[in-house]
Amino acid sequence: MTLEELRARFRTDADDAIVPYLFSDAEVDAWLNEAQAEAALRARLIYEDSNADVCLIDVVANTATYETHPSLFEVTKATFTPDGGEAIELYITDRVQLDREMPGWRTSTEDPEALIQDDTKVRIVPVPTVEGVLTVEGYRLPMVQMTGDSDTPEIASIHHLHLVFWALHCAFTKPDSETVDKDKAAVAEAAFIRNFGRRPDAETRKETQANRPQHNQSHW
Repeated sequence: MTLEELRARFRTDADDAIVPYLFSDAEVDAWLNEAQAEAALRARLIYEDSNADVCLIDVVANTATYETHPSLFEVTKATFTPDGGEAIELYITDRVQLDREMPGWRTSTEDPEALIQDDTKVRIVPVPTVEGVLTVEGYRLPMVQMTGDSDTPEIASIHHLHLVFWALHCAFTKPDSETVDKDKAAVAEAAFIRNFGRRPDAETRKETQANRPQHNQSHW
C-alpha cells in the first residue's frame, strides 16, 4: 500500500474523512512512519546483510570500539577480516560473560574472536592489532521515511494495513479534548500488538544477543 492509501484507510477507520480533518496529513504520516519502525523493531522484520553503509565498518589497528549504523538495533552475525588475511567469525556476547569466562579480555592481544554490542556501538574483543574490516549483519529499522503519496513501507506488503492500528492508537491518545478516546486507543494498540508483538526493552534485547549459541571460544 502507498502512503496515500494508508492515510485514506486511517481516515476511514478514525471517522475523519471530512475536511477540515481532525488530524492533519503531517500527523498521520508521522504516525504511520512511527508504526513501521515499531513493527520492524517488535517483529524483527528487516534483516540487513548487504548494504555496505550498514554492514561494513573500517577497523583501525589498536582500536576496539566503533559506531554502528543508526538503523541497526540487533547484530546477529559478525566477522573481522584483517587486511590481507582471512575472515574470522566473531561470536556475540557481553561484558558479564567475558568477565566470567575470559578474564583479561580487555588487555589481551590475541586474535579477535568476540563482539560486544552496546546501544550505538560495538566492541571487538580482543582489541585488533591490525587494520581490517568488520562485517556485521542483523535487524534494522527502516532507513527512509515515507513522505510522498506514492511511497510505500519497506516491510512486506502483508503487514502494511496493520500499520494503521498504531496510527489510530496515536491519534486517540493525542491530548485533545475533541479526539482523545482511551477505549479506542486501547483497542487499536491491542490490534497492533497482536500483529507485531510487544516492544522489547533494551535489557531484553541485550539478553537475546548475549545468549545465542557460541562457538570456538578460548579461555585465557
